[in-house]
Amino acid sequence: MRKGVVILCLMLACLAPAPAYQALRYPATEDPDALYAAAIRVFLRRGLGFQSSDPQARAILTKWFKVESVGLKAQTEKGFFEITDVQFRILVSNGIVEIFTDCGHANDSGVVDNDHRCEANQRPYGLADVERQLAAEIVNESHSVTTGQAVRVVGAPPPPPSLPGCTKDTDCKGDRICVHGGCAAPAGPAAPASSPSPAERSRCAITMAPEGCPWHPALVATFDDTFDGADKEQTRCMKRATEWFYFCNDTGPVVARFFKGDKVAGETTVQPTTRCEITLASEGCPGHQEVGLPAGTFNDIAEGSEHDQARCMKRAVEYHAYCASTQPVRARFYSKGALLQEQTAR
Repeated sequence: MRKGVVILCLMLACLAPAPAYQALRYPATEDPDALYAAAIRVFLRRGLGFQSSDPQARAILTKWFKVESVGLKAQTEKGFFEITDVQFRILVSNGIVEIFTDCGHANDSGVVDNDHRCEANQRPYGLADVERQLAAEIVNESHSVTTGQAVRVVGAPPPPPSLPGCTKDTDCKGDRICVHGGCAAPAGPAAPASSPSPAERSRCAITMAPEGCPWHPALVATFDDTFDGADKEQTRCMKRATEWFYFCNDTGPVVARFFKGDKVAGETTVQPTTRCEITLASEGCPGHQEVGLPAGTFNDIAEGSEHDQARCMKRAVEYHAYCASTQPVRARFYSKGALLQEQTAR
């Protein structure tokens, strides 16, 4: 190319057209179902709603939202309209988390029509980094789903109200039996000589409220709790008092005591005056049947919703989206037995 042509090309910005946008295909060795559940949690935590979600296809399509909500900036490319909104499509398969981002310009009604969507080679600056960060967050979140840990994050419903672990033998897998709220193997051979001595052995003792457990009346008044290692870790044992209180829908005090040998190493008594009540319709939670959320009413304790009225009201929308409900989901906040506020998501 001659020198004059080079100068002219630089002056006129003679550049090759940008390559067509391609969806991010992020490698992931985690369980696909866990990745799908993790993606749901991540989007709910970020406050990004869904246009559709399909657990069978492991596909999620978000609603349109402003670019600023994911750390991008509204921008105008030369000869193109301003990019104000984006939409994510997530597809999980074996070994891959695919993220496709659509973008466009929303009109005065907040709608992105077909005439104002990004072309194949036009995407917001910095989008590639945002997609990679999102994929990494989904993968990291899936580790908690895979290991069965209770992940209580903003927007993601907590474990179902089966916090005590079990109420009958059939709640346990295999030949395990239900022993005071925890699944345990049937009595077998004597423990090996290396087991802790009686003076070193720890346990978590729960004493129910005077009214017992109204929502699960078969439970006894006092018992040792072994769920989730409560019998071995004092901090976990102390939290069990609150979990039992809301699981049973008590009004009287629930006491948790952590013993080391015959000595009480820690004790807590809980008797909250507020609660956040969630009611799922007869369909239960169709979008996440694997989680086991039942139809009916239970108390919610995610992210302090049991004592934060505003947080409790948001739970109706979050459960409705998480469960892909076709029926209403209701949240009610009570203080000292009085209904203060109610919210229904449809």
